[in-house]
Amino acid sequence: MVKRKRFLALGALMTVLLAGSIAVFIQYDLRSFVRMGEGAYDRYAQSLDLSGRQDVDFSRLPRFYNLHQLDLRNTGLTVEQFDWLRSRMPDCEISWLVPFQGTLLDPDTEELTVSHLTLEDLPALKHLPHLRRVDAEDCRDYEALEALSQAMPDCQVAYRITLEGRQWESDTRRLELHTLDSEALLEVLPYLKNVDQLVLTESLPEKGAFERIQQAYPDIQLGYELPDRELSLGKGCSSLDLSNSELDRETLETIFALCPDLEQADLRGASLTDQELMELCSRFPDVFLLWNVPIGDGTFPSDAEEIDLSGQLFESTDQVECMLPYMKNLRKVVMCDCGIGNEEMDALNKRYEDIRFVWMVHIGRVSVRTDAIYFAPVVTREHVYENQMEPLKYCTDLVAIDLGHMAITTCTWAAYMPNLQYLILADTGVSDITPLANHEKLVFLELFITAVRDYSPLLSCPNLEDLNLCYSYGSAEPIKKMTWLKRLWWDGNPYETKGLEAFLPDTECNFSSGSSTGGTWRLGQRCKEQRDILGMPYLVG
Repeated sequence: MVKRKRFLALGALMTVLLAGSIAVFIQYDLRSFVRMGEGAYDRYAQSLDLSGRQDVDFSRLPRFYNLHQLDLRNTGLTVEQFDWLRSRMPDCEISWLVPFQGTLLDPDTEELTVSHLTLEDLPALKHLPHLRRVDAEDCRDYEALEALSQAMPDCQVAYRITLEGRQWESDTRRLELHTLDSEALLEVLPYLKNVDQLVLTESLPEKGAFERIQQAYPDIQLGYELPDRELSLGKGCSSLDLSNSELDRETLETIFALCPDLEQADLRGASLTDQELMELCSRFPDVFLLWNVPIGDGTFPSDAEEIDLSGQLFESTDQVECMLPYMKNLRKVVMCDCGIGNEEMDALNKRYEDIRFVWMVHIGRVSVRTDAIYFAPVVTREHVYENQMEPLKYCTDLVAIDLGHMAITTCTWAAYMPNLQYLILADTGVSDITPLANHEKLVFLELFITAVRDYSPLLSCPNLEDLNLCYSYGSAEPIKKMTWLKRLWWDGNPYETKGLEAFLPDTECNFSSGSSTGGTWRLGQRCKEQRDILGMPYLVG
């Protein structure tokens, strides 16, 4: 009985010792090894190859504290599991194959072909850092393809968009379409982000349709293809070349409406009637049309600055005025001998501040254009008389006038000539020079042998340099104040000229020339200038 008890006690002790040994072994195993499926691996290993294993517990891998290389290829590792491991083991290089659409891709993959794509596929592709091109020409999942382009800007995503039965590459810049379907375009333009030109080849869009496109994509330029040229339309289009085109007025109106910034359109030679062109001008008053405007018996470019209608007979100025709105650059209209009277032509000229109307006036047998710069009947050996002089007032551009020795008694016409610089009234019946007041440009004046007695109007001619008063017997009081004179000839009036030079210290005075133009009068610079304008030879004495 005693022996039996001893045996049982010894057995119990052996059991305890065995259990303790097992516990120590298990504790050592837990500290030094990590079990993975049916195997155990050194917890302190620096590299671990688990490729091909299907029983890997990925949640236990972070227990390998010193792991620097880990091969998990063909282990069924998912993208989510890889991301989790990467966050827990940032210093470990993990080799794996990226699961994508039922296949496994090497992370070094550079090119890939897909026929379909979902947004759920994108996380996998982001784990292909060397991916540079995705060929998706047969894929129509545009939303996912565009999302991929945005997510991987260094990767070229090549796909095609179907529009009007044609396919367009994703990087297309120019779309050539038959018509503009704004709804269809707005659906695909987000996936054709390089498009900057939209060219229509058959029909123009309605204004509102293209406005919707341009509002969403302001950088897209609209084009319209003609048989011989291509038009650029839309905002920013300021000029159009429509010359020699066969477009009808309705089409042109549509084109103009599509160009809110349009300033000029060339319609020379276009297949429109004059009436249609005028209606187009009225419809778009801010657009300057280039065309040949019919006036009288001829046509004139609408951009002409000057036209000559001389010799054409008009019943009234209305026949000309009705065409002026179509010639915005017009600055001069010559209408010599057109059958319109002086007063009517003058009224026409005054109605248009920006246009100078020129006609021919007749003073005796002398004809002169109203834009002439000189008037000198003596040049053609003609004489004029006082009762013929009234029309001269219409020649407002006159710079030089020689009426010396003519049978005139007034110079009222001079008041209409602001550019007058050279004037000869010598040996005439003129006695009142009031019309010469305030002629700021007058530099040369001959009044010898006249009945002028009051020279005070000349006090308002501050640029007068050469003055000839020989044998004229007015008072010298106004002349004493004209210190700006450079030359003064006044023979024949010793009472008034006595001591006059003292008041004019800077003036060359000649009070004893011996004749009206004696001495060096005709050698003066201003005298030579006026004779150059008149085309006359120089005379001395």
